[in-house]
Amino acid sequence: MSVWQEAKAGDGRVYYWNTQTKQTRWDKPEDFDSVPATPATPSADPATIDASWREAKANGGKPYYYNAITKETRWEPPEAFLKQQQNTAPTGPSFVAGSRPGFGGGDDFDAPPRDRRMGRRDDRDHSLPQKPSFDERRGGGGMPWERSQENSGFRGPMPAKADEPEYSNPEQAEDAFFKLLKRNNVTPDTAWEDALRLVIKDTEYRALKDPKERRQAFEKYCLEVRAQEKGKEKERRERLREEFRQMLKTHDEIKQYTRWKTARPMIEREAVFKQAGDEDERRSLFEEYIVELKRRHVEEEREKHTLALQELHGLLQAMIVDADTKWSEAQEAITKNERFASNDLFRSLNTVDLLSAFDSHMRDLD
Repeated sequence: MSVWQEAKAGDGRVYYWNTQTKQTRWDKPEDFDSVPATPATPSADPATIDASWREAKANGGKPYYYNAITKETRWEPPEAFLKQQQNTAPTGPSFVAGSRPGFGGGDDFDAPPRDRRMGRRDDRDHSLPQKPSFDERRGGGGMPWERSQENSGFRGPMPAKADEPEYSNPEQAEDAFFKLLKRNNVTPDTAWEDALRLVIKDTEYRALKDPKERRQAFEKYCLEVRAQEKGKEKERRERLREEFRQMLKTHDEIKQYTRWKTARPMIEREAVFKQAGDEDERRSLFEEYIVELKRRHVEEEREKHTLALQELHGLLQAMIVDADTKWSEAQEAITKNERFASNDLFRSLNTVDLLSAFDSHMRDLD
């Protein structure tokens, strides 16, 4: 069987590659045996697969990571990729124009000079298959979130981090990661992917080694920040409520029956009125104060009523001493009594209150 096999470039043109030398050429070799074949997917051991992770940039500059052997793509840098950057010095791109994943572009120098010149020119004009990308994996349909740019190819591995952070315990590492998020103004509303883009190049990003730990720490950070914000808002609200209440107390014209539309012009020039967040908050604080006034008014009326009944009991003891006194006689005597008529306290009493007090007094006389 011939060592030459037939394949197709991205534009549909047929080219030929040597399974032994990895040489590629456009013209059909003399020893090609006309039986079409497709290059088999090379198998590799786990170490080789781990070493095949590369970084590239999507449309808009967002970095993603792909494996040249398995064709897998990720947004977050794989652990194998990070270890690779720590242990190796920066190198150039792994793929060159005219090369194919798993083929050695440099072996093209084994071809005759004329073929080599032709191959270089054709490779530059028509480009044999390049590194795997989202566009190739999806049949040219573009990436799920946007179409890839023509030049959004591999830019080479990230430089190795010589100053890898180390911490004595997981709590310190997590705290360093929290500070990194806060330093980059990451809020609970920030998406995880956006947060990664802000912090991934910082050395403190590697304070937590496991990507899952980073994600969990991010979610914990968001919960803590929300709790802090909620606590601060509660303190602000309590402080504003007390100041607003004290301001309303200075306005004696505001009663338990006063409405917001009536009170607003009275208080809109007050400093604490302007400190409130919005109109809804101001009205809410006012309504709370009115509820307090109504409750206080009810309590005061209840106390006055109790005191008035006590005063009426003493008045009946002084006025009515005959156990045969009729209610009509007692009612007329009470209403005409100067003490009863001049004391505003008795105005809280109605006829039923007077009759009840009279019956109680008559039972005492019996």
